[in-house]
Amino acid sequence: MKKTVWGAALALLLAFLSFPTLGFSSDFVKAHLFPVQLTLNGKPGPLFPILNYEGSAYIPIRATIEQMGGKVAFDEDKMEIAVSYPATANIKSEVSSIEHAGDFHLLLHSKNNVYKEGEPLMIWGTLMYTGEEVAEIGHGDPLIFFTIKDGEGTIVGQPIDDILIKTMFAPHNEQRTVLPADLVVAYNWKKAGMTDNAEYARHVKIPWALPAGEYTIGVASQFQQTGKEQTSLFTEIQITVEK
Repeated sequence: MKKTVWGAALALLLAFLSFPTLGFSSDFVKAHLFPVQLTLNGKPGPLFPILNYEGSAYIPIRATIEQMGGKVAFDEDKMEIAVSYPATANIKSEVSSIEHAGDFHLLLHSKNNVYKEGEPLMIWGTLMYTGEEVAEIGHGDPLIFFTIKDGEGTIVGQPIDDILIKTMFAPHNEQRTVLPADLVVAYNWKKAGMTDNAEYARHVKIPWALPAGEYTIGVASQFQQTGKEQTSLFTEIQITVEK
């Protein structure tokens, strides 16, 4: 049974494309110019008109996605928009930690030791296998999960599905997982101590970013290799968020 802390959905409708008008004469809407500044990962985004239609913001998809490092393609025959991002990024960690048991090693990395308030966290965990033979492990979902703890002792952790998943690790295989933004949202929800979504939205302006403070980020993995005892790995790092 999945233990849920809190989940929040953020809908950003990407419309008004930077493509030729296709002549749908009956499909018109009345929208208003929305005088706001778009920021992408804490940095000012491209300057373009943003529209407000029935409470939702509409932005040009091509300019936005390309500013974020992705690519956009439009197939007029299929009436299809394809968005792609690079699968990996060239990132070096400033702070790391590791724990191991036998041939399995759990690593935790953070791109920065100090983040600015409102800046997204770039933190990831990796389970690496260094054995010489293929290993099969059984585990819940997810295999790698995180915790966030602040200086006052408030702590949140990811919910885990108590189901059995079998995963094969060949020599030198690794599995990497990024700290989910929903866990930061869950921390902010718990810290705010509110039960009303509208009040929470007014109080916490950027729910997927940590407020200023000192934090301990933990990563864990629990699994059982076929024919062996259950393994539990845990390691943590310290980060700072400044105003």
